[in-house]
Amino acid sequence: MELAPSDELVEYLARQSTNTWDMMSEAEQKQVIQEIDEKLTAEYQKITDKFFSALNQSNFYSIIDQFAHDIFVGMGCLLVQHSGDYFDSASPLDFTAIPPLDIAVELSPQQKITAVFRKQKLRYSQIEYTFPGFDYSVLDSDNNEEMDCEIEVLEACVIDPKFIKAENGMTRFVRWHYMVIYNDKIAFETRLEENPFVVFFWSLRQGENVGRGLLTKLLPDAEELEGLTKLKQQWLQLYGMGPYTVVVSKLINPAMVKIRPNSVIPVQEQGAIQPLQPAGNPQIEQMHIQELQQAIKETSLDFTIPNDPRMTATQVQYIAQRQLQIFAGVVGRIQFQFLWKIIQNCLDILIKVGSIELPPELSKIDPRTTTLKILSPIGRVQFMNDLNSLTTALGTIAQIDPSLIQQYVRTEDLPTYIFEQTGSPSKLLRSKEETEQVQQQMQQQQAAMMMAQAK
Repeated sequence: MELAPSDELVEYLARQSTNTWDMMSEAEQKQVIQEIDEKLTAEYQKITDKFFSALNQSNFYSIIDQFAHDIFVGMGCLLVQHSGDYFDSASPLDFTAIPPLDIAVELSPQQKITAVFRKQKLRYSQIEYTFPGFDYSVLDSDNNEEMDCEIEVLEACVIDPKFIKAENGMTRFVRWHYMVIYNDKIAFETRLEENPFVVFFWSLRQGENVGRGLLTKLLPDAEELEGLTKLKQQWLQLYGMGPYTVVVSKLINPAMVKIRPNSVIPVQEQGAIQPLQPAGNPQIEQMHIQELQQAIKETSLDFTIPNDPRMTATQVQYIAQRQLQIFAGVVGRIQFQFLWKIIQNCLDILIKVGSIELPPELSKIDPRTTTLKILSPIGRVQFMNDLNSLTTALGTIAQIDPSLIQQYVRTEDLPTYIFEQTGSPSKLLRSKEETEQVQQQMQQQQAAMMMAQAK
């Protein structure tokens, strides 16, 4: 994952950088845009590096697994907060995966989160570092400190879009009112720009406030698969140590006959002891089991490509494209409903503690000014599809007239685009000055070769 300035922000800052924008030629405007883009990209890269440095030193990667299990059921909640000054933490970021049963979520008719509530029990001695600024006067007794009693508080984060806060001469909407309530009295409150309770629903139906996850979709297939697997095991036992039939002269009691492995079943007419062939077709049963297994994999978004040396590159690409089609509907929601909220909460904390300084051109990093580039394997598969489309388009134009590519396509930007989208190290690319120097050397060499051929 990588943060980068949006094209709209770059163009806006380019227009604001000069009073003669409308009088500039198109080439001059592109030059200004490119300079501002390079400057902002370098600033965003610094912010990205510091963000991941703080994230890697926090407890994020140990907590996110618990959050993922909750999402699989239907709803997950991740609390993002400052780690506090009472603990020797390498990162100012602290994450808590809250079980869905421990919170209550209030939704608007448009299914937007308007409030999150959580009851929490803690001891008196834990209040100081859990809720700095807690008003102890709301507690019932003065003996709580001596006895270190356990108290129950209600955390509430309610949207309040009317509240406006002025900072550094700028007016901002601080949308969330965070409160800690004890016995219907507010013991602590603050205003926040982002909700620290990051709640993500895998899927949500109208009128419900508890999400439905992948588990609800794959349970019927999983139950059927379990039943078929047991039947297959029973069939294999019968086939490996099958029952036998033997002739008896007395009356047979069907109630006493049991068909099981390594058993003898009495019959009235037959020769010597003979094996009883189990009924059914195990091949058809195995095909059905494989179909159920594949359906469960697709439902649970299992993107593992089989490690089969016999697979061709075309087969691997087809599997990757199929996986991307299944996952495409989820990527956008994960990006904007989960990743962006995590990033904004973390950046707000890092900016407040001074770990990150925003460039003068930016007052806040949000989806309107920033592009979130996904550099995961799924994102790279998406890029390879885009690159194939680009290659096809360029090939089609070249067949019509190769000179059109030089006229209409900025081929000099293709290496930078490919490096950025694939997540390749940008330090391997030459700077603008180095590129111009190499181009001049190539032109001089070509001119020298032409002069030598003319002689």
